[in-house]
Amino acid sequence: MAGKSDHLSDTNPPWEDTANGGNDHDIGRRIRFLFERLGGQKAAAATDKSIRSLQRYFSGAEPPASVVKALAKATGVSADWILFGGDEPTLQPSGSSSNQFVYIPKFDAAEAQKGIGNDAIHSSAIAMRESWLKGIGTDPRQAYLLSFGGDSMEPTIRDGDLLLVDRSVEQVIDHGIYVLLVGGRLLVKRVQLRHDGSLVLRNDNPAYEVETVSADEASRLVIEGRVRWFGRTV
Repeated sequence: MAGKSDHLSDTNPPWEDTANGGNDHDIGRRIRFLFERLGGQKAAAATDKSIRSLQRYFSGAEPPASVVKALAKATGVSADWILFGGDEPTLQPSGSSSNQFVYIPKFDAAEAQKGIGNDAIHSSAIAMRESWLKGIGTDPRQAYLLSFGGDSMEPTIRDGDLLLVDRSVEQVIDHGIYVLLVGGRLLVKRVQLRHDGSLVLRNDNPAYEVETVSADEASRLVIEGRVRWFGRTV
């Protein structure tokens, strides 16, 4: 249904910091960040450790695997991020709810093809401001990030752009950009819903043909969410 260049990129976008080491100081810094985001009592309850025990990890004490896994589960980040870094957010002190950051899971291409549910495995997570997400009509619990690859959506979306997707949208509700699961592949298309229930799939790049999906086919189409935002380096 799409050209070969319409795909999700397997490579990390160029602005990601994937070179962060896994030394004890960096691990401690990331554990402290999660500790502050959860609050001491919640972090202690999630890990079955005392606050004092958790604070020991801030200064370099090696955390057991059980603590790493518990913090990852409680905050929605991957255990690999705690241990090795990558996509590291700017550390912010706990404050009012308007300054609260939440972790949005980021999937690489291979992970995305396997599914994007609450329990899906993702390689990393990026911290985003909760109030901003809600301001654009997106529930942080229903959001995920994808890297786009190809030229089918140029000039709007370019190769390497990072897409923020609202997966609470499971059907076409307006003329917007959606992530579709077609034949085991995730595609990004501008979708128009017709009165008869059929769909028109458009690429912003005029070199690609417009496609029409019948109402019967549209009822079986899997919608993996609506794109709410995208970002790129300049």
